Order: sequence, then C-alpha cells, then structure tokens
Amino acid sequence: MDNNEYDPPPRQRKKPKVKESIIDHTYRDYSQVEVSSDEETAGDDKKQSRLQPNFPSKLHSIVSNPNYQHIICWQVRFLRSGF
Repeated sequence: MDNNEYDPPPRQRKKPKVKESIIDHTYRDYSQVEVSSDEETAGDDKKQSRLQPNFPSKLHSIVSNPNYQHIICWQVRFLRSGF
C-alpha cells in the first residue's frame, strides 16, 4: 500500500433504537396474597350474574313465546329463479 492511498476508517455498526414499552410487564405473584372478606363476597355476585341467561337465550325465549305471536312475525322471502 502506498502512503498516498486513502484508507477509509472501518464501518461502525449503529446500535438499534429500542422503543420504551408503555405497558408495565412486571410479574406479580398473587398466589400468596390473603383475600379480605369483602373481596370474597364480591365473587358471589359474579356467580349470580353467570346464572342469568345471556342475550341469545333471552331472545330465543321471547321469540318462541306464543304470547308474542301477534307482535313478532317473520317475513317470508321469495326468490325468483329467473332474472
């Protein structure tokens, strides 16, 4: 190599930018936490709400009720075979 030749400096790699997370992913172990009596009764409310029928069940019971036949009717749709 001649002294007159230009040797570029070795390329340095740029460090990748790391985005900070907005969500806290800290693990919390709740297996050893004592539950107060207020929190135990709150769980009973959830069990009772699960015993209530969901929307599809309520809708089915309303639609299939003969007392509502004068209110609920189904429109029959005829399809034409030719255009």
